Formats: sequence, C-alpha cells, structure tokens
Amino acid sequence: MTKPALDNQLVEELLRGLRQRTREELTQGLMLLGGYRTPEMMRALQLLAAEHSAEPQEK
Repeated sequence: MTKPALDNQLVEELLRGLRQRTREELTQGLMLLGGYRTPEMMRALQLLAAEHSAEPQEK
C-alpha cells in the first residue's frame, strides 16, 4: 500500500506561516498540538528546520 501524495500547496502555505513565527511560538504551538500532525505539517517543519540549520550561526 502506497502513501498518499502530499499536498505541496498546503506544505508551502504552512511553511510561509511557520516562517513568520518565533522559535518560542513554534515550540508552544507544537506542544499544544501534542502528537497530532498531518504529513504536510511534518514536511513543512522538516523544511523549516533545514532552512534554520543552513543559516550561519551567530556567535
């Protein structure tokens, strides 16, 4: 059985919204969601994490 395809438009919309939030807001939001995350939300979070890890670290 194959996984359903991700809704890439939804992933992009979620990612745009996540980019507007601080890390503290993201943490609080994820805690409120608990274990409920759609595959699109998980993909958007993965993309956001990749963006953050690619940014130069401030010293």
